Amino acid sequence: MWQKKRHAREFIHYCRERLARKPEEIPSVLETLYVYTSDKRIKHPVSMFKSALTEQEDHTIDTGFDLFLEQVADENELNELQGKIRQVFGQLVDKDLTTNGKVRRALAEALG
Repeated sequence: MWQKKRHAREFIHYCRERLARKPEEIPSVLETLYVYTSDKRIKHPVSMFKSALTEQEDHTIDTGFDLFLEQVADENELNELQGKIRQVFGQLVDKDLTTNGKVRRALAEALG
């Protein structure tokens, strides 16, 4: 568990530093958030980009998410988890991203 927290903390740290140096990348961050949380699933970047590898066929991070959502979690837990993800991204870009609609609006404004 501590490794997952450390991984997330490092992502937040380096993303924040990168956006401070390159604020023009905010649209990319918002688009990424929307892709990963816009439906009744949660997707992880590793699975999105490495899903075609046969070595990862049935063993991706998303497989774990799906198992959790199918066998353990209910709709409220999915919403809570997606809410936490949106909150972190919202803090990174200093915007309210609590819903998919707000993510889309923020993306449109950033591309403006």
